[in-house]
Amino acid sequence: MDIERIKLTGTELKTLEIQHRALHDKKAADKVKAIILLSKGWTYQQIEEALLLDERTLARYKEIYLREGLDTLISVKYHGGMAKLSDDQIIHLQKHVDETLYSTAAEVCEYVRKTFHIEYKAHSMVKVLVRIGFSYKKTKALPGKAETENQEIFIGEYKELRTSLPDNDRIIFCDAVHPTYNMMPGYAWIRTGSERYMKSNEGRKHLNLVGGYCPQDQGILVRNYETVNATSIISFFRDLEKKYSEATKIHVIVDNARYHHAKDVQNYLKKSRIQLVWLPAYSPNLNLIERLWKMFKEHVTYNKYYPTFEEFKEKTIKFFHQRSGPFKEKLSSLLSERFQLFPALT
Repeated sequence: MDIERIKLTGTELKTLEIQHRALHDKKAADKVKAIILLSKGWTYQQIEEALLLDERTLARYKEIYLREGLDTLISVKYHGGMAKLSDDQIIHLQKHVDETLYSTAAEVCEYVRKTFHIEYKAHSMVKVLVRIGFSYKKTKALPGKAETENQEIFIGEYKELRTSLPDNDRIIFCDAVHPTYNMMPGYAWIRTGSERYMKSNEGRKHLNLVGGYCPQDQGILVRNYETVNATSIISFFRDLEKKYSEATKIHVIVDNARYHHAKDVQNYLKKSRIQLVWLPAYSPNLNLIERLWKMFKEHVTYNKYYPTFEEFKEKTIKFFHQRSGPFKEKLSSLLSERFQLFPALT
């Protein structure tokens, strides 16, 4: 029997893979796996050997999936699926979950019970939510006072500056960060049902870094200070001017931290080649160097343990002195001059 390959979109294939992992019934799981393998070009002989299915059964699974979909394919021994909900109820539930955050599937079960008078168990609701397009993941925080209009104005002004900038001038995105000497737990691939534990430190020591990033030449300048104040900012600006000694003017993009407005800093700038460009309030998304800090944390602090503070400090300094091809390629991709606006929230 000639069984043609099933053509699936990436989304359809991902849905099947998620469903396969969620199923506890072996027969139902094998049905889903058979469809996945067909979509990947396996022959029916290969699938028969792998799943102990005969070709007629395999052809029937394919026909059911193409004609009636995933729910019907696995409905024989699967209880608590979307069959309990009508199409209109599913659409209603999708809209409601889009608009309302639920931390647990049990809360969604309670909503469905009160709204549609249909009972679900939490584990069954998880499968329903996955199949109608939802994933269990963290929300993302954004500054509550961020103003989209001011951010749009800044982006327009930055583009104008960038296009009119003399070849000899430089733009520097500048900011401070204070990495703590401690292991930061991060995501990693860990065997299901197991835990991975990492050593940690007391977390009281930290570095005080001031950094600058130039998108024109991917130049990075990072300095560590006892504290970040007007004195350290002036010191950093002096180092910037040394690094870009041939630049006629250096446009340094900064936030509204108090030390940038300090009298000593302003007096220094009067005789400096540095000209400050102010970011809108509550707009870290517009400062390219924030992405460099994120890249630093991913490589140096997440799931990393350093026996001594000096080792942590050395690893940090070494990271910012990298100049390898792969490092520069990642900088080009991650620190491109494409700005993401915060969505307007009500």
